[in-house]
Amino acid sequence: MIRFRLKNGTEWQLGADFFGVLCLSWELGGAGERAALALLTAVLLHEGGHLLAYLLSGIPLRRVIFDFRGVLIRPEPGFYPFASELSALLAGSTVSFLWAAAAFILFPPAFWQASFAMGLW
Repeated sequence: MIRFRLKNGTEWQLGADFFGVLCLSWELGGAGERAALALLTAVLLHEGGHLLAYLLSGIPLRRVIFDFRGVLIRPEPGFYPFASELSALLAGSTVSFLWAAAAFILFPPAFWQASFAMGLW
């Protein structure tokens, strides 16, 4: 596991199990490396939407964890405005659906399908 801390105090953890699950989906999925990379890209864009919403709403983050469960974002404990928490919650799906719509026109099917699935998730 790789751990590092940003200047703002947010701890990031990158586990080998995250990449192991990605490799398993690549190997067992049978769709090839493009599908696995499309899934990874869709996950990173989805979580980037959440992270951007937290950043814009001013909610400080304690930890971001990449492991076999996916990506877990943990804000600092506290009480935050409902609108800020709701926007952070919905931002990932919004970004995924926007990318799925754009990718439907521009990219191979694996990317828009993965983006759409992340939006539903």
